[in-house]
Amino acid sequence: MNIDFFELKYLITDSFYSEILKNKYSFEQSAGICYEAFDEYINSEAIESIISISEIIRLKIRHQVELTQYDIDNIKKVLILFKAMNVEKILNTSEYEYLEEDIQTIEYQYNKLEK
Repeated sequence: MNIDFFELKYLITDSFYSEILKNKYSFEQSAGICYEAFDEYINSEAIESIISISEIIRLKIRHQVELTQYDIDNIKKVLILFKAMNVEKILNTSEYEYLEEDIQTIEYQYNKLEK
């Protein structure tokens, strides 16, 4: 299931906005559709999980969509995987920097929710 970092981010972002523009779904509905459409990547327990979940969560945060318990559980999963994997060795420098920024945003939001 090896997919390019930026390709996966693009596919998720494109799917998210396509659902909004073409089908007139809300941001929340579109995120739910992305969770379903990218389920294989989300549940891979690999770098693809981190990339796909963090991209969906980042899009929800960007559009101020309330995070659900499902999102929070996925954030926990991403944070655990990110710390457990040697992500710097899996991704190139540019990809790692993008992902690290996403993780920081998600972790900040998670910490706000946990207070």
